[in-house]
Amino acid sequence: MEKQQVVEVFSKTGYTALEETEKAIGFIASHSRRVVYLRLDSGLPSRVRVVVEPDYDTSLLGGIQGVDRPTLRIQHGSNMRRFPKRLNRGEKEIHYGTPMDADTLGGLESLLNQYQR
Repeated sequence: MEKQQVVEVFSKTGYTALEETEKAIGFIASHSRRVVYLRLDSGLPSRVRVVVEPDYDTSLLGGIQGVDRPTLRIQHGSNMRRFPKRLNRGEKEIHYGTPMDADTLGGLESLLNQYQR
């Protein structure tokens, strides 16, 4: 999967890009106004790593074919600026969210549709 194909799925499902850094692109859902990050430094091209808001009930995404919750329970990243912060290993708090992996573009589309409900 190429980055452009993945970005097209976000657009097709009603998400608007907010900001892009070297490691992530932030998107906002048009209906729910939920924020999700596409991680550019993890996954591509074999899978798509997205990070959802940490308070979102990811069990709602668990039954989607081609979507998995990685063993990494929390993803930290200073570039996920619209997410809350917490103390991780350093002395300063850092933004965090819940990672989800999609093995296919169809799985990503289903994940994004469910997330904005």
